[in-house]
Amino acid sequence: MVTKRPSHMSLTVPMESDDAGNNEPLLMHREQKKPKEDRKIEFTAYYVIVAAAVVVMTWCAYDISKESNPQFASYKHRLSKGWIPGFNWIVRDTSDAQYGSFRKNLPSLAILSAVQVALTRLILPLLFPSSFPFVRQYVRIIIGLAFLFALYGSSALKILAIITINFAISRTFGSSLAGPLICWGFGIGLLFSNHYLHGYQWSTIGLGQLDSWKGLLPRWWINFNFTLLRMISYSMDYHRKLNGITGPLKRSQSSSAIATSFESPESESNPGAAEFGIVNYAAYMLYVPLYMAGPIVTFTDFIKQSRDARKSSSTSLSSVALYGIRWLSCFLLLELMAHAIHVVAIKDAKAWSGFSAFQMSMVGFWNLKNIWLKLLVIWRFFRLWAMAEGIESPENMTRCMSNNYSAMGFWRHWHRSYNRWLVKYLYVPLGGRRYYLLNIWVVFSFVAVWHDIELRLLYWGWLVVLFILPEFLLTQLTKTARYKKLGIAGEHISAFGGTLNVYLMMTANLVGFAVGVDGIQEMLSRLFTPDGVTFILCSIVAIFSAVHLMFRWEEDGRKAKDKGNQK
Repeated sequence: MVTKRPSHMSLTVPMESDDAGNNEPLLMHREQKKPKEDRKIEFTAYYVIVAAAVVVMTWCAYDISKESNPQFASYKHRLSKGWIPGFNWIVRDTSDAQYGSFRKNLPSLAILSAVQVALTRLILPLLFPSSFPFVRQYVRIIIGLAFLFALYGSSALKILAIITINFAISRTFGSSLAGPLICWGFGIGLLFSNHYLHGYQWSTIGLGQLDSWKGLLPRWWINFNFTLLRMISYSMDYHRKLNGITGPLKRSQSSSAIATSFESPESESNPGAAEFGIVNYAAYMLYVPLYMAGPIVTFTDFIKQSRDARKSSSTSLSSVALYGIRWLSCFLLLELMAHAIHVVAIKDAKAWSGFSAFQMSMVGFWNLKNIWLKLLVIWRFFRLWAMAEGIESPENMTRCMSNNYSAMGFWRHWHRSYNRWLVKYLYVPLGGRRYYLLNIWVVFSFVAVWHDIELRLLYWGWLVVLFILPEFLLTQLTKTARYKKLGIAGEHISAFGGTLNVYLMMTANLVGFAVGVDGIQEMLSRLFTPDGVTFILCSIVAIFSAVHLMFRWEEDGRKAKDKGNQK
């Protein structure tokens, strides 16, 4: 059965069908609700409220970014001259170091990607028609080594030593029950030692002269986290192979009400034992398009795609070109946002003295929006590079940040490839749904440590778990016969629950990735005022309306998917 693709071109949803029908938490059983036509006025009101809220929120962020803002002088040094012609916005917010680094190196990355794609997709198939997949792996290794030494200088030797040790551990303890424990212990130990020893210094072993060869990015351990995921993927896949564990994860292992915060990998390839050799391992570990930022592709999936010299429909020229257009649209939108809205600079300078509760909240909201959009742009660039080179990786961002009312659903659509990785290599090996109340704490603690060794990120991870557990209990309530009989009233209760979820998710992410604990405390102090209470009431109405629209869109998406499957 074939699922129809959407006819429109989305900037945030991948071209393949999204998983709109995956039993989102807090969704009502809607058989007894009134027909859509009877609620036309109600939903028209929801659309009007949400549209007005979007306009007001955007204008507020733009207004506090003007030079007329009394705090403008305190963050002006974080802005630079803009490039968009014909607008009054002559400055651009350059405070985000991650996006700034990506943008600065984008021309070099584009040239490198063009060279690699031309070599592996055009030249090698002509020169080595019969042995192209095998030769391509060696070329990937050579390009990866050159890339590694250019980026990290002499520290590339440290990375090569680490991945060599991991290969030796995997081959030595691959079939042992202790193998996964040793693999994970080695990996987590590296996260802490890399952080506290600052990537190790050559001078500690008498080779201080090598420390002067720093490369373009001296702090190599910042990007090493993705290498760690590939190391664990190889080790765990090799362990599964030697122990005869093949095929996709069973639904009973990966799915449960709480486990729906994670997404089970859809399929699993079955490479032979010979394909776990050093050549494929090195090609996987040093694969340049996905080396620095992902998306994350597992070892077995990488080998499955690498062994096939044929082009899949997803990596065809037309698919790559269309995806490139979508990426460019997102990039330009982010640039426009950086010119018009300077909330990152305001946040970094804490230049919010005199702000109202609404203005302070918009600083937080638009910082989250900036994080979402910049990661989408970065991840999609590297995914585009990999697609053009011949490897299709999972789409990380499959839904707009603002189109989420469920914490469990949110994590399925944010960094989706990491979500799938966690299910396969951590959640299921720990026992899956049988021990989910314990596993969810372990998983999010690892996620926090993997991002960085900081206490605020542990707070973030634990807050996420605390916010997921009430949702899980409420979701069980919606499945009862009494709740189903509530009809539209039950749907309103679910929408109110979704509204509370939105507040909780924003709080957790603001603590972990935006304003931190101090910023949240400052925001809360503004809310407990007459002006703040008014803002809270208005925001509840707006978010409640938005959640109702999300319910309707998901319902329409499921119906369209079911209709397509029937054809």
